[in-house]
Amino acid sequence: MEYIMEERICEALHFLAQEDVKAFISIYMVEVFSHDHIHKLLPQSWLDAFLAATHEQLMGITFGKSPEEWPLDLRCFLQTASEIAFSKSQDLRVQKEHLTPVKIDSVMRMGLRPKKMHEVAHMAALVTHVAKLADSHVVIDFGSGKGYLGQVISVTSGIDVIGIDSQEDLNRSALSRSEKIARWAERRKEAVQLGRVCGSYCSTSSAKKDAEQSKVGSVATVTMVVQSGDHLQECVDITDRAVITGLHTCGDLHTSLLHIFAQSNARALVSVGCCYHRRTDPDDPAANEKVFPISQMLQARLARLSDKALELACHAREMWVVQPSNEFYTHTNRALLEVVFQQQLASHELKERQEKQVKSRCQSKNEEQKQSSLPPWDTLHLDEVQFKNIYEKFAPYHKAVVGLYAIRILIATVIESLIIWDRCQYLQELGMHCDILPIFDPAVSPRNFAIVAIKEPDAKGITCHDSKKAKTI
Repeated sequence: MEYIMEERICEALHFLAQEDVKAFISIYMVEVFSHDHIHKLLPQSWLDAFLAATHEQLMGITFGKSPEEWPLDLRCFLQTASEIAFSKSQDLRVQKEHLTPVKIDSVMRMGLRPKKMHEVAHMAALVTHVAKLADSHVVIDFGSGKGYLGQVISVTSGIDVIGIDSQEDLNRSALSRSEKIARWAERRKEAVQLGRVCGSYCSTSSAKKDAEQSKVGSVATVTMVVQSGDHLQECVDITDRAVITGLHTCGDLHTSLLHIFAQSNARALVSVGCCYHRRTDPDDPAANEKVFPISQMLQARLARLSDKALELACHAREMWVVQPSNEFYTHTNRALLEVVFQQQLASHELKERQEKQVKSRCQSKNEEQKQSSLPPWDTLHLDEVQFKNIYEKFAPYHKAVVGLYAIRILIATVIESLIIWDRCQYLQELGMHCDILPIFDPAVSPRNFAIVAIKEPDAKGITCHDSKKAKTI
């Protein structure tokens, strides 16, 4: 229900508005020693708890878990954040029906790495199911790239797919790959009808019947940058009763996709965003507002998220916690090195350097825009005694560094939840049935929230499964 989402949005806003939370968000972890963040941000009782903790207990912080002997205020803080954040546990249930990821045969696997194959298999199943709910026969795939998702949908469901991408080279590759897969699908269909598949005999008549009735959908590509729903309808003939989809559309491209869907006459939407901090024009004064907030509710509350908050929301908790324990010394060693920089390079402008680094992450991956986070090495004159003194002073705080980082990872889940709720709220304000489904295994694909929306007021609502608070929107 809308009231439940509104309640959780308010909880997230209240939590993120707390001064200690804002301080955790705003820091740079490389400055944890040089700016004494450990003592400034962590109460002594929290610091003592972290220093005495096991590695497993520190990892538990990211999920809101804590031992009973830890300070009560710390335990309450972690529990509050955990309860606010939307569950990322994979759940592919729609209207209490558990969807099965589509089977991707050997030919369709060409060029697919395990992560992409996992994403495509689950996304294709969800898009196909939503298309049936919305009585749609066409899927428009935004940011289609080499066409992996559209090709799997067309072969496994018979739905026609139109891929839209701004890069002509990718579209050419997608068409070439689609033609190869279509030829393979037709040969396989003939083999099944003859009773042979891959050298073995098919003994069931149902398989032959399925092959006779199967249809491989067409795959077309369009090279363009869609500006609006009207622009889409001017350039693409088939949008009525279509499903618009996008798999990991970056930054403000994801919010643009929501606007295009709302403005067009497409029937349904299945979209997964990523890289919340990226903007197509980071120099635009209103660039952040194009990412967050987009709902009237949060705009009215003057809700804002900084660059650092948007970037923090992209941290991959499930991947972070499974690293070998010795890998976490990277954070401590980098912070130790920063102390050396601060002591040796009086003119070393850390703030300016890091602001450039954050800005470059919000831009494209153009080499000229990348900014190094390190000063020139030839300006350093490492003294063994000096470095030993720095190491002996700060290295004992390694567990505190990991604990502080873990708190930030937990806060990141609240920020990401707020971003996703804002986008779902935007669609609900336009009278659509909207849902959030964590469709991927977060340990494989951390950005796993799919926003699903259907426009018709008489369309069936989709049940939203949050392991903490199941609700129907």
